[in-house]
Amino acid sequence: MKLSKLFRRRGGRHLEETQAPELSNTFEEPNVEPKYSRTAHLKQTLQEKKAAKHQRLARRLNWIIFYLVIAIIVVYCFMIFINF
Repeated sequence: MKLSKLFRRRGGRHLEETQAPELSNTFEEPNVEPKYSRTAHLKQTLQEKKAAKHQRLARRLNWIIFYLVIAIIVVYCFMIFINF
């Protein structure tokens, strides 16, 4: 005998849906993140890591460009004042 038939034969009260009275939503938890499946969570963390790496690389490249511009200005001044 299947379990579903066993439970239905005994009255099936567990199958009835009773609605509990709704409580007002006055209390809401702030910043509650939804729970993801393992694959969705993995994809999200990979995207976050990729975005963080991209930002870090962009910041490093900006500093490299800044230092190269300063180096070009220093060399240009050196060439003007030393008459090289």
